[in-house]
Amino acid sequence: MGQEFSVKHGRPAIPAIAVSALLALLAACNSGVDYPAPDRDETEPDIPSSTSRISTSVRIPLSTLRAEVEKAADKRLWQIDETRENCLPPQRIHALGRDIRVSPDVSCRIQGHLDRGRVSLAGRGQDLEVRIPVAGRLAVRDIGGIIKQETVDAAAEVVVRVRFSVSPDWQLRPTARLSYNWKRRPGLDILGRNIDLTGHAEDRLSRIKPGIERQIERELAKIDLRSLVEPAWQSGFTVLSVNRENPPVWLLLRPETLALDRYAASDRELTLHMVVEGAVESFVGARPDEPASLPLPALGKDGGDGGLTLTVPVLADYAQVEPPLERTLDNLEAEPIKVRGIGEVDANFGDVELYPTTDGQIAVGVDVEAKPRGGWLSWLTSGAKGKVWLVGQLESEPGSEVIEISGLEVYGKADELAGDLLVSILRTARVREAIERELKANLTQDYERIDAKVREALQEVRTGDWVLSAQIDTLDHGGVTTTNAGLYLPVTAKGSASLRYQPR
Repeated sequence: MGQEFSVKHGRPAIPAIAVSALLALLAACNSGVDYPAPDRDETEPDIPSSTSRISTSVRIPLSTLRAEVEKAADKRLWQIDETRENCLPPQRIHALGRDIRVSPDVSCRIQGHLDRGRVSLAGRGQDLEVRIPVAGRLAVRDIGGIIKQETVDAAAEVVVRVRFSVSPDWQLRPTARLSYNWKRRPGLDILGRNIDLTGHAEDRLSRIKPGIERQIERELAKIDLRSLVEPAWQSGFTVLSVNRENPPVWLLLRPETLALDRYAASDRELTLHMVVEGAVESFVGARPDEPASLPLPALGKDGGDGGLTLTVPVLADYAQVEPPLERTLDNLEAEPIKVRGIGEVDANFGDVELYPTTDGQIAVGVDVEAKPRGGWLSWLTSGAKGKVWLVGQLESEPGSEVIEISGLEVYGKADELAGDLLVSILRTARVREAIERELKANLTQDYERIDAKVREALQEVRTGDWVLSAQIDTLDHGGVTTTNAGLYLPVTAKGSASLRYQPR
């Protein structure tokens, strides 16, 4: 059956039910629309701690070592004064099937000495070289009553190469080895025969090695290595600022072990290159308390590969995302929004509110005021206003800088007639895509800034008289998640770091 109308005073009569609906719609569209807000997720970001290895060095002055070694070595290192009956052995010929001696043994007197010059120290990688110049004269006299004297000058450099080890209780231990570099050997050629005293001289010179080694050991025993290393160890228990604001990010360092990686020797100092290994934790917001320090542990052996590893949180604070999102929506007000089934609508957007809701989703609340420009709805209402909530899912892949907001839909339900206009505006592709685009751009920009932010923050961080310097080689990140503190992007920085002593 068709719809029946009655006519009164020349106008069609509207059925009572239709009048009621129109009156309800008119009342609703001129009043505020109260949409329910999604539940807030109070989860804080789960920022994992990591283990890092930070190199540091301790310099041990050797200013007094040269003088003490010089005291340990006598000025005259070798001396000889002896008569030999066979300086020149007898000459023999082979005749009639046997050896026949044709000349007797030739005797002589051998006199000479070797004196040392000024001791010097030189560093050669892991070797500390104690160099001792040696010079002297060798004389052979009364050679068989025929030759009165022959002399020759001898010269050499004695080198004691010292290597070091450090015991677990922080004691330096030297190990020495001796070598000779003869420039002129102590020997003579007499009547075609050679008198070579090199072996005799070296046997005597070798006796200086234990004395030098003992003297170096005594000098090293005076060095309180534990006291030199302790400040570097204690300074490692600290809190460093990576980002001062928006949001504040802190690194808490807690050393656990200390190992000797290598050392290098120079003529003035011994440099111990050490590796501190420990936990590194990141904090967002208020500065964490300083970690409790631990006593210096026993020296360990270097564990091998490793370096600086930091998990740095990139947090896009919701309060910082909201203003640019509001500006984006403000730009949509310049032209009416075409709403399907309604026509052109003038929309004014107000405050925007963001927070995390359940299942890793993000809630976007938008204050909207709308007024149709024409069409069947314009003669029923002067406008509608209220806060409408959208809920969307953040999507991103680890290592990718592309961040998507998918499934951005209106949350909850209000009275269909009252909310239809506002909901329809938020559901238009123009508005929804503008919101998704701004959220994506904002967080992506935060990621792009973190590279420079982390590198700059860790270039040089002072803590007391020590300075931490880090070289960041790579930055990797995981996927984006929603947390109560903001949109969280975990960034892992890998590289190397060093700690150096630099008094103010």
